[in-house]
Amino acid sequence: MASPAEPGLRPKRKPPAHAESPTPPATIPFPPPSRSPAISRPNIIDEFGALSQEIDKLRLLERRHEQLRRMILTWHSDRRPTEAVDEEGKTYSVHISPCAEQRMIGDMEAVANRLGYKTFFQNCTFSLEKLDGLILPKDQAAFVRRESIGPRIVKAIPKYPEPVS
Repeated sequence: MASPAEPGLRPKRKPPAHAESPTPPATIPFPPPSRSPAISRPNIIDEFGALSQEIDKLRLLERRHEQLRRMILTWHSDRRPTEAVDEEGKTYSVHISPCAEQRMIGDMEAVANRLGYKTFFQNCTFSLEKLDGLILPKDQAAFVRRESIGPRIVKAIPKYPEPVS
C-alpha cells in the first residue's frame, strides 16, 4: 500500500461529525404496511412524479458539475496520461487520477494458434456492432439470438401543465 507522502496520493479526510448521511423525507414508509389506506396507487404515482421533478432539477446541477470537471481537466491536458495531479481550492481539493489503461489483443491469429482453434472459439467474443458492419442484421437470425434483460423504465408524466411563476 502506498504511503500518503507519495506524490499524487492524499490521505482520506474524515467527514465532520454532523455530516452523517441525511435520511430523505419519506411520505410513504418502505416497505409499506399492508392494507394501509394512505398508501394507494394514486398516492404512490403522485409521489413518484414529484420526486421525478426534483431529480430533473438536480440534472441542472449535474450539468454544471460536468462543465467544471471538464474545465479542470483542460488545465492539465499537457500532462502524461499516467500522471496523477492534485489541485487546491479554498475549501476543497481535487485529485485527478491517471487515465485508465485498456488492454487489447494485437494478433488474434497468434492467440488462436497458441490456444488451439477449438478453445479460441469457445472463449472468443465478437461485438454485434462489428457483426452488423459485416452481415446485415436481417441476415443474422440464424446465429444471433435476442432476449429481454434489465429493468423496465418507469417515467412520470405530469397530468396538468405546471403553473407559470
